[in-house]
This record gives sequence, C-alpha cells and structure tokens, in this order.
Amino acid sequence: MRIETVVSFISSYNQRYNQSFDDSLQGQLQAIFARLNEPFMHLSSAFKKELDLLLASLSQNIKVGVVGQFSSGKSSLLNLILQRDILSTGLVPVTFKPTFLRYADTYCLRVEYMDGSDELLNIDEIHKFTDQRLSDTKEAKSLHVFAPIKLLKKLTLVDTPGLNANELDSLSTFDELSSFHALIWLSLIDNAGKKSEEDSIKANLELFSDKSICVLNQKDRLNDEDLQRIMHYSKEVFSKYFSQIIAISCKEAKDKSTYEKSNFKALLDFLENLDERSLKKSYIKTRLNKLLQILDEQFVFLDNIYDSLE
Repeated sequence: MRIETVVSFISSYNQRYNQSFDDSLQGQLQAIFARLNEPFMHLSSAFKKELDLLLASLSQNIKVGVVGQFSSGKSSLLNLILQRDILSTGLVPVTFKPTFLRYADTYCLRVEYMDGSDELLNIDEIHKFTDQRLSDTKEAKSLHVFAPIKLLKKLTLVDTPGLNANELDSLSTFDELSSFHALIWLSLIDNAGKKSEEDSIKANLELFSDKSICVLNQKDRLNDEDLQRIMHYSKEVFSKYFSQIIAISCKEAKDKSTYEKSNFKALLDFLENLDERSLKKSYIKTRLNKLLQILDEQFVFLDNIYDSLE
C-alpha cells in the first residue's frame, strides 16, 4: 500500500510539474514557469501572478505608451488616431489616469475604479475622469477607450499622465513605463533636446532604441531653416536612444488640405510596421531577467542569514 501511495504521488507530481512543451516561444515560457512553480521553489503569490501575466501577454496586443511633458500634445495626437476629439486637451494638466485605447466596433468607454468595480459608459462622459478640475466623481484607476480604428486591432495605445505636471503624475507615468512594449516620446519642438528630457530617457534606457520613436510636435511654428536646425540638433542628442526622430504638426494633421505637410503619416507608418513577435519576445526577456534578479538577490540574502546563524 505504501509503495502504491508513493508511485501515485510521483505520477501526480510528474503530471503537474514535469510536463513537456513544444519549442515555440509560448512552449519555452511554459517550460520555464513549470520549473519555477515546483513546490521547493516556494514562490510567492505575487511572483506567480507576474509569471501568469507574462504568459497571458503573448495573446494580447502589444502596448505602446505615449509619454511626454504635460501640454506637449499627447491627447491631441491620440485624438487624431481616434479620428474624433475624445481625450481632453488644455493648458492645465488634464490626463491623470492611464488611458488605454483599444479596438471595438463602436466608440465606448470602460472605467476601472479603485474599489475594484468597473462601468461601461458613453464615450462623451470621459471628461468626468480626465480633468483634474472635476473632483466629484468616483475615483478611477484606469480608463479604456474603445474605437473602431483598424490600427488598434494590432496594438493598444496608452495615454499617460504628463511629466513635470506634478510629482504624483510623473511617478504614475514612470510606473507604467515597464509595462510598455514600445514607446512614443512626444516633445514640443521648441523644447527638443533639453537636459531634463534626456535625464528621463537615460533613467529608462531599456525602453528605447529600436522599439521607440521621438516625435517633435508643432513643427508648423517654425520656418524651414529653423526646423532643419532643430532636427539636426535633436538627432545629435537623441539618435542613440530612438529608432526614429520625426517632426509633426497635430494642428496641420487636423486639416485635410495640410495633412500631407503635417508628416503625421510617418508616425502611423512607424506604428503599423512594429514587429509584434519581436517586441513581445524582447519584453518578456526583459521582465524575466528582472524576476531572475529578484530570485538571485533573495538567494544571496537568505544565504547570508544562514552563514550568520552558523
């Protein structure tokens, strides 16, 4: 009876933890996670949740963050992609919750609240949650704008709180950076190449290079000579961080007669040509390396405790 019990236990253990997987990216991840999930690893629930989220990300859209200082034109840029003025714009900081742009057959809004509840609303009600001057609404955690835009079938765009508006918004934006597969770094063309921007970029180098683009807005404010001068300077400062540096005009892009001049299509081309598989692989590799670093630091910490106890 004891032998049968042991055999049964070993069989159940092997079925649970010694599974075989194919050579695909998903199969490789499943094999790694199965190893990490073995009982002797004693993984925390938070660690296991992180592994589950990584595996789930393979079947989800890539996320492209839109980051920039407040009033740099992030919401105006995304409104152009949405083909409708949905996101609030203004001279005061207005976007203070992460806003996700996703695909659906019709325009609508889903609000996730801090208490764990959520609500589906008419898209016109979004201003209640994106304007810091309105404080009589239930506190939202995140906003999800759904729109019938073909580009959003491939990727999810994320409108982040503006940098340098206040400390809380800046921290919220930097917390979101690690969840992006790619990035649009938006700056007003008059501010291009400032040291404060470069410092922020240096602090998040892993998010840039081949999966990011630097977009300088309001090129309509400059003549051709000044535009060439600023583009030359910006490329000298930023080319080591971004795959592309382009100048656009959201103002010109709103008018059919000046759309081509706006250079907005260059941004759309960048988004449409993103390599989803490559970005997902790079994202998962980065996140796994961070998790392995945590495990390694934990091992060293506990090993030092055991040495002290001896």
